[in-house]
Amino acid sequence: MVSQAEKDLKGILPGIWHMLFKFWPQIRKRQILIGGSLLALLVETVLGLLEPWPLKYIFDDVLLSNTNLVPAHNSPLGLSPLWFLALLACAIVAIAALRSITSYLSTYGMALAAIQVLSEVRSNLYSHIQRLSLSFHQQFKSGDLITRVTYDIERLRLVTIKTALPFLANVITIVGMIGVMFWLNWELALISMAVFPLFYANDNPHRQPHS
Repeated sequence: MVSQAEKDLKGILPGIWHMLFKFWPQIRKRQILIGGSLLALLVETVLGLLEPWPLKYIFDDVLLSNTNLVPAHNSPLGLSPLWFLALLACAIVAIAALRSITSYLSTYGMALAAIQVLSEVRSNLYSHIQRLSLSFHQQFKSGDLITRVTYDIERLRLVTIKTALPFLANVITIVGMIGVMFWLNWELALISMAVFPLFYANDNPHRQPHS
C-alpha cells in the first residue's frame, strides 16, 4: 500500500522546479537558514552512517577477539579491552546525542524557513486578491479563494516538512550507505545493488489479474 506521504510526494515532484522558480525570491531571503538546515541534515546522515561502527569494534575487537581479555598491546589505540569498551560505549552515546541534535536543528530550521517563505507567499497572494476587480470576486466563490489562501499553502508546508525533507534524508542515507559498501568491499556492493531493480519491477504487486 502506498502511504499518504508517498502520494503527496508524487503529486508535488512534477511541479517542484516550477514551485522553486516561482518562490525563489522568497527562498533566496532565507538561503542562510535553509543552507544551515541542509548542513545539519548532512551531518545527521553522516552520524547515522557512523552509528554501527562502535558496535562493530565491540564485537570484532573486544567480544570475539578472544575468550579471555586480550592483552593491552593487542587492543586498538593501545588501550586495555575494558577502557576500549568504555570508549566505544561513550562513542555510541555521543553519536546518538549529536544525531538527535542535528535532526532537531535540520527539522526546526526547515520548518522555520518554510513558515517564513509560505507566510510571505500567503501575504502576497492576499494582496493580489485585494487588487483584483470586483467582477472577479463576483465570478469566483469566496470559499474557493479562502481555500487557496489557507489550505493549499498549508498543504505545501506540510509536504515540505513531512515528505520532502525525509525523502531527501533517505536519499542522502542511501547514497552514503552505497559509498561505504563500495569502500569496504566493492564486489559485495555490486551483488547487493544487483537486486535493486527488483524493487521497482512491479509498481503494483497487488494488481488483480484480468478475467
